[in-house]
Amino acid sequence: MKLHHPPRSVRSRPAAALVAALVFLSALIPGTAALAEPPGGLTGTSGDLVIHKHAGTPGAAGNGQEITDTSALGIGLRGVQFTIARVSYDGTPISLTEAAGWDLAKNATLPLSGRYSSAPIAGGPIVTDASGTATAAALPYGLYLVTETSAGPNTVTAPAQPFLVTVPYPNETTGGWLTRVHVYPKNQLADSHQFTAGKPAKPVLGDPITWTATVSVPRPSSGSTYTRFAITDKLDPRLQFTGVTVTRDGVPLTEGVDYTVTAPTPGNGNTVTVTPTLASVRTGQNYSVQVTTRVTGTGEIVNSATRIVNDVETALGPAQTNWGALRLVKHAQGSQDALKGAQFELYAADRTTLLVPAQETGGDGSILFPGLWVGNDATKSAEFCLKETRAPAGYVLPADPWTCRAIASSEPSTRVEWSVTNARHTGLPLPLTGGAGTTTLLAGGAVLVLSAAVWGTWGARRRRAEA
Repeated sequence: MKLHHPPRSVRSRPAAALVAALVFLSALIPGTAALAEPPGGLTGTSGDLVIHKHAGTPGAAGNGQEITDTSALGIGLRGVQFTIARVSYDGTPISLTEAAGWDLAKNATLPLSGRYSSAPIAGGPIVTDASGTATAAALPYGLYLVTETSAGPNTVTAPAQPFLVTVPYPNETTGGWLTRVHVYPKNQLADSHQFTAGKPAKPVLGDPITWTATVSVPRPSSGSTYTRFAITDKLDPRLQFTGVTVTRDGVPLTEGVDYTVTAPTPGNGNTVTVTPTLASVRTGQNYSVQVTTRVTGTGEIVNSATRIVNDVETALGPAQTNWGALRLVKHAQGSQDALKGAQFELYAADRTTLLVPAQETGGDGSILFPGLWVGNDATKSAEFCLKETRAPAGYVLPADPWTCRAIASSEPSTRVEWSVTNARHTGLPLPLTGGAGTTTLLAGGAVLVLSAAVWGTWGARRRRAEA
């Protein structure tokens, strides 16, 4: 921009010096516009600097006044830290209450060098609040260097560039001065998005699986307004839709007020569509859309979502949930005879977490566990344990009732079979024919016969001796 410097005779007057300096500074400071009619005299000694931090790329230049309609701005960024430093010349802070100060201010450039330096103001850095606003109050009239020193929790692509600003600042509307100066340095946030599969509370068929799409709102690729913003999820036929919840920047939203949901149907390709209210969409917002489903079949179930901003679609994911099936077959030891009436419980690999309570083998000796969650994405197998709690009638419960093996994801047409055997009862030792009582009598009779024989032999010997 071409600068017009007043003649030396005019510059002897303070008001004219202020005019020349302000024309220069209006072109120098980012986010401001050159003045058509520079203001006149200046009163007071201090003013405020209000920083409004919003997401998005820089738009039209500001003029030091507050923007009351923020609908065209991105969201306010909380937690951004700024260091405010007063600029000095030859070690003396530049004062804008006198003409010489404006002469020095107009010649300052970034980065400061030579006889220019800066020192942070008392009180340390200022940090933006939930609306993205931070205020440095009661600043002595001077030239200030504003530096973004921390982006806080925000995922920005780069911090705003340091800039110089004067307090006060010319008011182009009234021709006077702004002693409360508003500036709007912006950050472009990283365009982040992800899509993940949750895990069921219990890894059995019928337990809910939640799919989470986390997306940021980028600046529209064309124009400065949003014509459409939506998140869609095309569901696999093995996923039964049960509901949606939505949060924006961590705050739960209300269906029908903050967003609408189009449920999946055969006519729309089994697609869930979540559409936030367009008037509330701002650059830099973060939406979390949770789609809850029930799994109705086994195999490796792949799911993906899409973020739609105006006419631009961005794929999210894919994410994957993996399921297998288990069929237990119970038969007699040493044969393939199916055994009915055995009872088993299904546990996780820790042998402590009960997944399925006692199930009983049917007439074919089997129990079917039709769907077991084995993991997400690249995890496609998991270990499970069966505990036999009751043996079939006439059979012995094993000394070790546990059977543990890995189950892998499998298609509905296939399933893993575990074969578990039981030994028959051997029964108690049977008595000799006649029963236990007869045996006792026979034993007693044998003793008597033996005793009589011994007695007879002893008596005969005695008689011979006496003869």
